[in-house]
Amino acid sequence: MGVRTLAFVDLDDTLFSSLRKHGDVESVLEPAALLANGDVISYSNPGQRALLRMLQAADQIIPVTARNIAAYRRVLIKFKGLAVVSHGATILLQDGTVDPVWHERVAPLLQREEDNLKRLLADIEQSAGTADLRCWLVYDAELPVYLVVKHKASDGQRVAEVARDVILPWMGTRSDYTLHVNGNNMAVIPPGFGKAAAVAYLLERERAENGTPFTIGAGDSITDLDFMKLCDVQLMPSGSQLALAADEGLRFKQALGDGALLLGKAPFAELQSFALAPEGC
Repeated sequence: MGVRTLAFVDLDDTLFSSLRKHGDVESVLEPAALLANGDVISYSNPGQRALLRMLQAADQIIPVTARNIAAYRRVLIKFKGLAVVSHGATILLQDGTVDPVWHERVAPLLQREEDNLKRLLADIEQSAGTADLRCWLVYDAELPVYLVVKHKASDGQRVAEVARDVILPWMGTRSDYTLHVNGNNMAVIPPGFGKAAAVAYLLERERAENGTPFTIGAGDSITDLDFMKLCDVQLMPSGSQLALAADEGLRFKQALGDGALLLGKAPFAELQSFALAPEGC
């Protein structure tokens, strides 16, 4: 049997994006994901669909996404088989059920951090105010997986201010947490799991069952980089957070205590795209 090819692929802003991010090209867009009420929230353009067709030549595409199970199932592209969802907190098996081995591994880590995330959510609501924000704790497979902050009018600068004024001080004694900000999307991710850890787990099982595969990693954000580095080939969309960091030489690392790193492209007051994570996560 020949070498199997596996493509580990981020979804949002890699294979599809919101209408706002596509700009004035609605005539060439196709619906790609839905909200819970059935409205279309994301679309693919011809280039993204061409990328998908190319990746479909692999033996298997394995989505690696921040979406929880419910949001993943509202993606209109129907993938077959394994999926990494909720920033790596949950792995779905070939039949769509939760991987019990991985779930058992991460469950105590997430349960331990639930009160911390609830306190942070309360701090944001009290300190930053939420009239113009949407803030919530994401649950998946009955576990608290991460905290999300978005601005109702997609003001990325306002989201960055919340990170600077509330979340970074809170993380001062919690350098094992990961903070991801990419425009209007901010996630605070507890320690003990991640996209890279989940992909490493799947690769270990693949090697045991089928031998060493040839792997492709595709993603758009700095927090995708660690799982992409586990792959033989890395792909990133032009104009994405990760591409800007690579193409323009703007990725930098600044120690923020206990090995934490700030990766970005400007002084913090101007940042709307960055990630703060434990080194080597």
